[in-house]
Amino acid sequence: NFVYRQKADGLIISSPTGSTAYSLSGGGPIIHPKLGALCILPMFPHSLSSSALVISSKDSIQISLKSSRSRCKLSLDSRRTVPVKKEGIISIKQSKKYLELIHLKGYNFFSAYRNKLGWGIGIVKK
Repeated sequence: NFVYRQKADGLIISSPTGSTAYSLSGGGPIIHPKLGALCILPMFPHSLSSSALVISSKDSIQISLKSSRSRCKLSLDSRRTVPVKKEGIISIKQSKKYLELIHLKGYNFFSAYRNKLGWGIGIVKK
C-alpha cells in the first residue's frame, strides 16, 4: 500500500535494537526490543506534519526515490555507504536470520535507559 510522499533530507529506518540512537536523536521513539517493529523517521522533513511511523517488522518497505539530485546514498549505520541511482528503489524487509543479544543476569531495559538518558535523576528510591 502506498503510504505517503515525503520531502526530507533522508529517512532513518530503525529496528528496536538497530539505529536507535540515530532515530532517537532525530525525535524518533524508543521501541522496546521485544516488539517486532520498525520505525520510519524523516530526517529534516520539509513539512510541519511529518512524524515517525512505527510498523510491523513483518512488513516490507519500498522507498522510491524521486530526487532532482544525482548523488543519493544509502548509509547502513554509517559503516557502509552505497550509492543509489536517481529514480532508484530501496527495498527493506526482515531477515530470516536472527541475532540473539545476550545480557548479563539482572539486565533491565528500563533501568538501562534511565541510566543512559538520565531519567528520574533526583528521585529518591525507597
